[in-house]
Amino acid sequence: MRRIRRSLLAALVDLGLAATASAQIIPWSEPPALADKEKFPSRPRPRVGRRAAKVAPSEVALRLPFAVAPDESLVAAIVHAPSLPDTVVLATFDATVGAGSVRTGTSWAGQVTQHASSLAVAGTAADDNGWGATGLSLDATPFTYLNLTAQRDAGNVAPTLFLLFEDRTLRTKVYSLSTSLFAVGTLTTVQIPLDGWTINFGTGELTGWSIGGGSVGTVPFRLTFDELAFTTSAIPEPRTYAALLGLFAGLAVVWRRRAFALRRRQAD
Repeated sequence: MRRIRRSLLAALVDLGLAATASAQIIPWSEPPALADKEKFPSRPRPRVGRRAAKVAPSEVALRLPFAVAPDESLVAAIVHAPSLPDTVVLATFDATVGAGSVRTGTSWAGQVTQHASSLAVAGTAADDNGWGATGLSLDATPFTYLNLTAQRDAGNVAPTLFLLFEDRTLRTKVYSLSTSLFAVGTLTTVQIPLDGWTINFGTGELTGWSIGGGSVGTVPFRLTFDELAFTTSAIPEPRTYAALLGLFAGLAVVWRRRAFALRRRQAD
């Protein structure tokens, strides 16, 4: 048995030596380093030259399939869009459409006279709101003042003038002012600030208005109305007019003195 084991072990040793002798040994070497572009490849980007910045927008819009060329008519409409007017005349109190009419059931019925550009309230008319208009759709939000041009006539006893506005939900807003603000026999423009607009009143859609004494009709009402208008411009106060007149007078004096001095130099 020992001889058999020795013979087998000798045979295995011979085989191992033979395999070792026939194997090819390859020496190990450092692999070549890769550049960053080879490690992280990326897609090629389109090259944009300097000329691309000088291309007109319309040309770029035609080149790109996803761009839409601008509508020149729409651009022109936006650029030349009309601005909101500074003044909107609500009534001229003449015989034209929109100037209003006598309110039925009031003391003004049959007691008003429409002239070419005014409305005279006389006769037995009393201090109720006897004139107005309905069916309107007016946005008064942009305006800051309400101008009323009128005059007091002989025989007026009503101390107060009332203006009532109504929105589309039948909510009302009332402005009042003393009739003494209007001169007797001479048209006077009185300006009412509209800072009293409230959030519970629809200034964006006025549907009606009325004017008069604001009472139940107990005292005579004698006024002549010429114009009612919304505006954004404030009327200068009398002292402002006086200051302007003084400025013009001072400029006239200076101009005369310079002209006189110039004539003397020429004469010399």
